[in-house]
Amino acid sequence: MSDTINVSLWNANGLRATTVHDVLSHCPPTTLLFITETWLLSPACLPTDWEQFHLYGSPVVSSYHGSVGVSALVSLSFPYPVHQLPSPNKYTLSLKVGPLCFLCLYLPPSLSCSDLMSILSSLPIYPNTILCGDFNARLGDITGDSVMSPRGTAMVPWFEEWSLSVLDASLSYGIATWHGFRQQCTCSSILDLFLCNFDMSSPSMHINTDLSLGSDHCLMSLSFSYDMSLPSCSSSSPSSSTIHPRHLSCSSFNPKILYE
Repeated sequence: MSDTINVSLWNANGLRATTVHDVLSHCPPTTLLFITETWLLSPACLPTDWEQFHLYGSPVVSSYHGSVGVSALVSLSFPYPVHQLPSPNKYTLSLKVGPLCFLCLYLPPSLSCSDLMSILSSLPIYPNTILCGDFNARLGDITGDSVMSPRGTAMVPWFEEWSLSVLDASLSYGIATWHGFRQQCTCSSILDLFLCNFDMSSPSMHINTDLSLGSDHCLMSLSFSYDMSLPSCSSSSPSSSTIHPRHLSCSSFNPKILYE
């Protein structure tokens, strides 16, 4: 029997506390939402009752906010257990959702191609793995982007090595995930990706190109069917130290940490 899984992805470009509820209101009610480039610093938590998992960012000198960072928010109606796994590097948030593994990345443009490939090579890619995030790589004709960047060229052999399908290519070909203004011209590109190494049933993807949430990246939503009773993505279960409670207290919430 197949179950419907809803996963959303958004690059916040600095997550503000006032934006959180607006973003969640545009996600399906049974959603796992990944947010990249949060700029959150430990021990910040977000003002929501959704379950929270954080890969905190790095401090920035003379600033209340950090850089990079990845978070995941899980709806209270999400029907499957979610556990956080050890992060293989400082750019990747790893979660186990039933038999599936999710790896969400934010790979800043400052990384060299060799550093990028070292990070990707460090990822533990189990069967039934979904990767998503902002790779800051453009894949040209693969996704319908106008440019194939050096990063994109470097990533193609990695896709092939791990039998990774680029879902943007099959489900949202040519639809930009980033819109900006450079050198007095509007421009767009496909930087935010969903990848997987297994066959999904009835997959669909929606990119909210007309929705403004204070970021130059679009909110993306992926839906697919999968038999969640199948064997786990890993033979070992996460230890009790990696299991997070459904509710995190925000009694010590400091809005300055959330870059208001």
